[in-house]
Amino acid sequence: MLEVVDKTSLEKYNMVASVYKVLSNPVRLKILVLLDSKSMGFSELMRALAINPKVLSSCLSSLMGLRLVVKSYPHRVYVLTPSGRRILREQIEGIYDYLNMFVKPLKEE
Repeated sequence: MLEVVDKTSLEKYNMVASVYKVLSNPVRLKILVLLDSKSMGFSELMRALAINPKVLSSCLSSLMGLRLVVKSYPHRVYVLTPSGRRILREQIEGIYDYLNMFVKPLKEE
């Protein structure tokens, strides 16, 4: 039976898709992983990721816009929020587990 999607459901699907669009960027995922282990300042993140400051700034803005990351004052460090940690652990690590079960890893030479 074909399910009719009402306007409210469609809006929810669009919001979920927006979150996944932000998470589809490997740099943003790496930021979440780095911040899961400890809070980090902008320069520290830039060194760890070896990326351009404009790229990092854009990635952090996207993550902060979704409230997955916040800037903590007065220490001026970026912190993973409880929502960010939950998405990292439940969604991203779940996808990693899925890939490990079904996708053969590349052989190291």
